[in-house]
Amino acid sequence: MKPNSFPASGEVFLLSHGGWQERWKISLPSHGKTVFTTHSGGVCCSDMDSGTPLTLNTWTNVVMTHDGTNDKIYFNGVEVATKLVAGALDAAVYPLGIGYDPIDNGSFFDGSIDDVQIANFALSGLQVAAAYAAQNTFPGTASTLVASYSLNGNGNDDSQFANHAILDASVVATANRHGWGGNALQGAATAANSAALQSDYTTINFWVKPDAFPASGEVFILSNGGWQERWKISCPTTARPFSPHTRAALAAPTWTLECRSPLVNGRWSR
Repeated sequence: MKPNSFPASGEVFLLSHGGWQERWKISLPSHGKTVFTTHSGGVCCSDMDSGTPLTLNTWTNVVMTHDGTNDKIYFNGVEVATKLVAGALDAAVYPLGIGYDPIDNGSFFDGSIDDVQIANFALSGLQVAAAYAAQNTFPGTASTLVASYSLNGNGNDDSQFANHAILDASVVATANRHGWGGNALQGAATAANSAALQSDYTTINFWVKPDAFPASGEVFILSNGGWQERWKISCPTTARPFSPHTRAALAAPTWTLECRSPLVNGRWSR
């Protein structure tokens, strides 16, 4: 879970199955410490907070267990709180709620929740640590690419971020530099801005084949925020691409660099 804010008063619900009224709930008060409330042996209720507050805007793996003897809380595979609580959990009639209190239809959590798992037994401390280690490991293949558009007839982003582009209605599939039909595009495409595209430094690599140069002004080849914010690559009448057009900071000047050699009409260039 990753909280954006803590409630100004009261508490918000992270998870609830029957709530404090029937079975268990996990909530977050204004102090930022998660609270595990259990209803067991027909007795209401046991409350225990984590002792350690969550950190705003940071992902934390939170685990709560009840084994008939103890309630326990773990943060990132490490036990942070324990309390003697006897008896089996009581049955619930109310539904399972994620990110809010489904009984009173309120107490909405401000933040993100991911990979909710509920087991029918209490994990041991070793099992909790092992589960955290497994889930904390990046499941994909690490790559320095933040975007990869092969443009093979579509706008799919082949990188791990899958920030797919939307093709303009005028886009036409064409042959690429190897002569393979439908493996390049003529026209325009737009991809949503994303955190992955905001790296401090960058390398921009692409193949381009111009059919004509503008009679005046310039045309854009690629742009991420344009000259107004970040960078753009354009082609003016000189056929020498401005590559790239960068702006290091809002208060900084805008820098322009022009290629020494012009592009050639009808020829692929990298």
